Amino acid sequence: MGHLPAWAIMPSGMSQPGAPPPGITTPESVHGQISPIQPGVPTMQPVYPKSQPSGNEPGSASKQIASPNSQTAPTREIQPPSPNVIAPPMTDEAPITLFDNQPSEQPSGDKGSWSELLNASVTKKRSIPIDLPSVLKLVEVQNLPLAQSRVTAKMGDLAYYRLLGNLLPDILATYTQSRFQGSILVFGNSTVNSYQTRIIPQVAASWVINPGGQDVFLALAAKQRAKGAKFSVLDTLNTQLSVAAIQYYDLLSSEAQVENAQLSIRETEAQVKLNEARMKSGVGTKLDLERARSQLLARQQILIDAENTLARSQQGLLNILNLDPSVQLTPTQMPVQAHPLVPFDLTTEQLVSRALINSPTLQISAMELKALKDESKAALGSFLPSLTLQSYIGGLGPELHQLGLTRFGGLTLQTNLLSNMGTAVPLDYATSRLAVKREQLLRAQQIRDTETLVINAYLDSRSSVKAILAAQEQLSVSQEAYRLALGRFQAGLGINVDVLNAQTALAASRTLVVRSLLSFNQAQVRLLTALGDATPPHIINGIPASAFTTKSASKSHNP
Repeated sequence: MGHLPAWAIMPSGMSQPGAPPPGITTPESVHGQISPIQPGVPTMQPVYPKSQPSGNEPGSASKQIASPNSQTAPTREIQPPSPNVIAPPMTDEAPITLFDNQPSEQPSGDKGSWSELLNASVTKKRSIPIDLPSVLKLVEVQNLPLAQSRVTAKMGDLAYYRLLGNLLPDILATYTQSRFQGSILVFGNSTVNSYQTRIIPQVAASWVINPGGQDVFLALAAKQRAKGAKFSVLDTLNTQLSVAAIQYYDLLSSEAQVENAQLSIRETEAQVKLNEARMKSGVGTKLDLERARSQLLARQQILIDAENTLARSQQGLLNILNLDPSVQLTPTQMPVQAHPLVPFDLTTEQLVSRALINSPTLQISAMELKALKDESKAALGSFLPSLTLQSYIGGLGPELHQLGLTRFGGLTLQTNLLSNMGTAVPLDYATSRLAVKREQLLRAQQIRDTETLVINAYLDSRSSVKAILAAQEQLSVSQEAYRLALGRFQAGLGINVDVLNAQTALAASRTLVVRSLLSFNQAQVRLLTALGDATPPHIINGIPASAFTTKSASKSHNP
């Protein structure tokens, strides 16, 4: 057996990543396997020569290794495999065609290419710079649900005044003029024709008095509901302000995500150019270049999604502010920052106690419960009879100058105790009492829901603070990892995959930081809303710790 020949050593040129393997000359008698370093090139299989029996050992199957300098050893040149042999093209699937490039008839009847349709966007006619205070101010002025709530409150006041009018008497003025014509029997069968004119001007007064106090209690119920309608205005205001603030923070976050996506695209484009330069210089591979291009396309898709999210966030805020969709909202507060609104040193007991006092929802429930109790008393008062006082004063005569004075006065006592055989009043009273019981249960559930909202918003705020710290630390680590990976790749010590992975991790860290900031700001606004303190000053500057003292917490909203 001979020693491994010197030609079997891999040439130095093969150690260059991306360099094509040179022609390798091997004798056919070589057996053994040569593993080239070039990635992607399949391993060359050994070629075994035909068995030659030696003169000393007839019939021996031992194999002879010929020297590379031997004149009798035939040689052949092995060419490196082509790229199609390494990675044959994928032809088993038909190409996917989304749209035809030719103009097509649209449902509306207009003709146009798909590219023109895809490039179309919402037309913006004017731009409005906004910040958080201006957003809250627009909500108070233009928000449609808030305007509807205010109209409903005014209707509640009118319903209360209308029921107060039932306590007053009715005054009715009438004027009657009639003419009688006919025959009057005088004696026996003799009749005399008669013609008579009657003129009756009259002013009548009627007053219905319910000793059971039905009118009084119904008016009181309407008064409580009118107060509840005012609390409903406050509740709607707090809700719409909080929704607008959350939407505004979402808009800021969407702006930041678009900027992050654009930054990631610039970084990936630089990596693509670097791989192209390496390919031209002969030290890069097409695989690295295609990977970088693939990542660039993925980054462009992320930018498309981010821009769509930004547009949708802007439309949502326009809807809340009741602005035309053609308006472009330009935030003036950048970048996204944490905006604490509630002191962190408060306990959940303090927060819940304030919420139970200030929550407009609970105030509305309290007013409705009082109204139902008053209606129950009104139903109970139906057991007593009603008293109607009537009187009128007027004149009677054939001519206006011949009128005689007429007067009348009387009273009527009426009871509906036996209405529907005496079942109507007891059933009405029982129904009103059940309505009170149901409202008490609903209020108890609202109290539990309020406590849950406060605690959940408190927990979300705490969790978001931890998430912000972790995301910022992760961003710092990802930035350093990307710097090192890019530096090693530029120095020829690293690989392209490490740089692309570092770019992906860095983009994810930037997104995570923005999302954690958004989550914290929105959790703080939700906590203010659950406390019943989502007012413009509190949303902008936060609620002071002095508001949670015993003296301050005992005060509730009085709309």
